[in-house]
Amino acid sequence: MNAPAELRESLDGLTNRALVKRCARFRISTMNNPTASAKHSLKALARRWMALDTEVRHLRRCAR
Repeated sequence: MNAPAELRESLDGLTNRALVKRCARFRISTMNNPTASAKHSLKALARRWMALDTEVRHLRRCAR
């Protein structure tokens, strides 16, 4: 991840699912610094990951 060290360190060691949940909950008021910009991107990616994960789970249930 190419983000400010403080943000990287706060996310280091999380499982994939925990990382996605944490990033999806980020609150960004303005994108006026590198940390806010990174959080904005991570939040968007996390929310997309969650949507795709839900879709995959649904499709797997339908395929049974």
